Order: sequence, then structure tokens, then C-alpha cells
Amino acid sequence: MSVLQQYDVAVQRIQEAMTRIFAARAKVQSHWVEAYRAFQFSPVKRLPAELLGLSSVGLLRVSAVCGRWREILLDTPRLWSNIAVDGKYWPHDRAKRDKLLDTLRAILEQAGTRPLALSLSHIRAIESRVMPILAEHCERWQRLVVNSADSFPIWSNVEGIFESLEQIRFANLPKYSYYNIFENAPKLAHATLVRPAECRSLPWSQLLSLTYHLIERSDITKVLSLMPQLSHPGAAFILKDPIIHRCCQAQHISSGCVGPDGRQVVQCLTLHLHTLAVTWFTTWRTKDFRSLALRSSFDRTLRVLKLTSIIMTQELLDALI
Repeated sequence: MSVLQQYDVAVQRIQEAMTRIFAARAKVQSHWVEAYRAFQFSPVKRLPAELLGLSSVGLLRVSAVCGRWREILLDTPRLWSNIAVDGKYWPHDRAKRDKLLDTLRAILEQAGTRPLALSLSHIRAIESRVMPILAEHCERWQRLVVNSADSFPIWSNVEGIFESLEQIRFANLPKYSYYNIFENAPKLAHATLVRPAECRSLPWSQLLSLTYHLIERSDITKVLSLMPQLSHPGAAFILKDPIIHRCCQAQHISSGCVGPDGRQVVQCLTLHLHTLAVTWFTTWRTKDFRSLALRSSFDRTLRVLKLTSIIMTQELLDALI
């Protein structure tokens, strides 16, 4: 084979290889064009940013999807308005703590003027650093949850009117806590107290919903008398039978759910309800329930009755007749 023939064979091999490469390139290009066209005209592209924002689970995870989702994330203050701080996981390293504090400031800034939902746990170790930052935005607090705080004097450094505060939940707090600052919360309507401490200074008269966990039964009549607008009372894990001498006329309750499990509470209440749910873990007492029904005129007001109890059909019929 001459030299020219050898060159011809080499050129032919190169041309065949180039043909295969061009074919592969065209296939990839076609795939990407179709994918891009499908993305551009997909239903999700036609959704407004507000709806796309609702699908988020974790901010960092969402921001890693694509540039458009990062823009939505940064332009949707509502996604930054739910803040949780747990002192148990607060780093000991000063540089890391400072970085977290800067992150907290950035999140608050990113939330804009949106109402804030705060969850604070084990905050004694970090209160001197975190609380001043959060206190600057106390007028935007809408929901506040405090769990397992070793100390509660942090609130003594918080001043101002809680203009937006609507819900609070305090759990496992020590006695002599500084609840009096929440007297300046004109919208506060819902409270949940778990192993509650001294909380005499809450704005009881404006509360619409209260749930107490692990309390004395005698406290029920006391708090009902303080809250004329209460519509959803609830009690769980009630301890000890109180000595009750008279009925509590809770005339202003229009609807609600009561969950005590003992006869002493039933004997002391007169409730005008649309809905009643009773959990009775001990022996069912038809007489007590009938007395409650007669006092409360359930035949005219009650629309929904939910019973969680060991009760025979005849006993239920006797209670409702």
C-alpha cells in the first residue's frame, strides 16, 4: 500500500469517527432542547411565586433547586418568619456562636415586616446574646413557644408592646417567671401552659382559648371565672380531687371541648356548649353526666357529643334521656 493510500484510510477512519460524534452531539442537543422546552411550558412555571413558596420544606434545600427558586426564596419573607432557637445545640466555640448570631440577624432581616413565630428551648446559656436581637422585633412576635427554659428572667430585658402576639405556649418553666410583660399584648387570645408556673399577670380577660396540662382540678373553676370570652377550654392530666362547694356558672362559653376525667370537675361546671368531648378513664357515672346535661341545657344547645369511655349502650341511652 502506497503512502497516499494509507492517508486515505486514515482520513476515512477520522471521517467515520466525526460522523459518530456529530450524531451523538445532535442527540444530546435534541434532548436538552426538549427538556428546556418542557420546563419552560410546564404547569409549575405558570404558578405564582407565592404558591411555589408554599411547597418549601427546608430553606437551604429549596434554594439549591435552581436560580428561580432561590429568587423565590429570597423574595418571600413568609418563609423566613418561623424561627427556632435551641440552646442545647448552641456551639461552645465563640466564632461559631458569632456566625449563628449573624445568621439570626440575617433571617430576621429577610423576614421583612412579617409576623414572627418563635420557638425557644434551653435558652439560659444563650439568653444574653440571643434575646436582645429578638427583643428588637417584639412588636412582630405572633406565636411564641418556650420549652424547658432553665431560667425565665430573660423577659425582664424585653420591653415594648407585643402588638402582634396572638398565641403563647409555655412548658416546664420555673416559678416566679416574668409573665407580667405580656399584659401589653392586645391580641393575645390563645394560651397553652404545660406544668405552668406562676402566671397571674397574663391578660386573662381577653383569652379565647386556654389549655392547661398537669394542674389541680380546683384551678379549672378559678381560671374559668377569669376568662368571660373563653370558647375552647381544655384540660389534661388533672391531679387530685378538689373540695368543691358550689357550681361554676361559666355562662359565656358558647362552644368548646372539655377533657377532664373525674366526677369532681363535672359536678362543678355548668356549660353552654355546641360541642363536648369527654374522656372518662374511670367508671362511667350516668348520674353525674345527666346532672351536667340538665344544668347546661344540652337538649337545646349541644350539637356534637364525643365520648371516650367504657360505656354500655343502655348507660349511654340513660344518660341522654
